[in-house]
Amino acid sequence: MKLLPVATSFCVVGGFADGYDWLEPLEPQISSAYGSAALAEVFAASTDPILLSAIAAEAGVEFPNFRQQGRVPHRWLLKKRTSSGGLGVSVAADDGRIAEDSFAQQRVCGPVFGATLVTEGGRVSLLGVCRLLKKRLTGRPFVFAGAIGPLKIAKDVSDAVIRLADCWLRRFRMTGPLNIDFIIDPRTGRIWLLEINPRYSATMELIERAENDGDGPMLSLLGDPALVLGQQRSSERPVFVKRTLFARHDQSISAEQFEADVGSTKLKDFCWKDTPAQSAMIPAGAPIATMIYRFEADRWKRDHRVRTLP
Repeated sequence: MKLLPVATSFCVVGGFADGYDWLEPLEPQISSAYGSAALAEVFAASTDPILLSAIAAEAGVEFPNFRQQGRVPHRWLLKKRTSSGGLGVSVAADDGRIAEDSFAQQRVCGPVFGATLVTEGGRVSLLGVCRLLKKRLTGRPFVFAGAIGPLKIAKDVSDAVIRLADCWLRRFRMTGPLNIDFIIDPRTGRIWLLEINPRYSATMELIERAENDGDGPMLSLLGDPALVLGQQRSSERPVFVKRTLFARHDQSISAEQFEADVGSTKLKDFCWKDTPAQSAMIPAGAPIATMIYRFEADRWKRDHRVRTLP
């Protein structure tokens, strides 16, 4: 790891499997992005079930039942507080106990969505919502595997997301991108809060891609939030797919393989992201690279064998 010069400033993007405590000494360089709250406090709050449950109740949405100690009820989920991307989520064993770094939560069925928002000076704007894709790997049934979006959503859903963001901002005066993950129960339409992440998240790349598809001003969620808040949103935006490819077995991967494949695909607006910078051995179950391309309903049903979007 390279040490940053004292004057260097940066934004937190993505999750860290071991948490954010190691960022505490660097708080002066990133405090402007998170208001007056300490960085460790903000990120600890993002996975605190007590706080999230209170925010959900205040915003008028649901939050799954949870326990922080004792035995795990049958078929509940175990969640590590410092994990991200579904890597620390598992189905608890019948005789399992809750570890000190985890909590148990009742499982809620339904499609999972990620809302992209930007905040500045107490203001908040919802830029879009994506549906999250997951993949089952050994011992990890809910690994993040991509997203589809931005999608059109009902006004009651967007209103609920804004209320959640407002409740968060009353506690943490932050500036910059904000992500809210939630489930919509397909039977009842009820909204269930899962997580609130005060950072740039994996689905936000699709929002930027859709906004920058036309001739308008370029949008970057890592830029000036005031400029993002002031931009006019397009009423009709293309939908994109982001898919993470995982290694089925231990294999050697080189950057040249991705350069050769780009020209052969028939997908619209296709590009590779997060590719290896040099040859590397990728272990089974690890991510290799990310594909981004324009969503086509017929191709999606044929190539991926899943239901179309709700």
